[in-house]
Amino acid sequence: PFSAGGGATAACASIAGQARYLVAEGFNAVFVCGTNGESFSCSLAERKAMLEMWMSTEEVRAKKLRVLAHVSCLAPPETVELARHAAALGVDAVSYMVPCFFKPVGDAAVAKMLADFALAVPTTPVLFYHFPDMTGVACSMERVLVAAREAAPNVVGAKFTHNDLA
Repeated sequence: PFSAGGGATAACASIAGQARYLVAEGFNAVFVCGTNGESFSCSLAERKAMLEMWMSTEEVRAKKLRVLAHVSCLAPPETVELARHAAALGVDAVSYMVPCFFKPVGDAAVAKMLADFALAVPTTPVLFYHFPDMTGVACSMERVLVAAREAAPNVVGAKFTHNDLA
């Protein structure tokens, strides 16, 4: 949710209503700051505030709604900071997308980057957010997940956003 001026902070007030609506409609999870571009449209402070608002909803506290937090930022240290913040709040999982500027090349490099990230939040499940049209990084999701999981057992799956199922 964004305000008319483009900021997310003012729109945080709508989160409680969104949580109620999702549960009433039969949903059991929410992907915070993912899919619609919020992750790269908000400041780090706005992303933390949105996640805190989601985690404070009655639906999340009552375990009626699980929270998956997308934490990738353009700056890797901010990605780790946001992931640790999410983990401290008790999210069910975080998702990680490889950087879209200084890009890893090849499956082994992507897997290492994913594993290194996952090891920064070792008790939090991590999903690989595979979105090659956004990142410009082509890789075998299967090979990346298998290799990353060998180094970091908290790598548990992926959010696959691509048209090539091969």
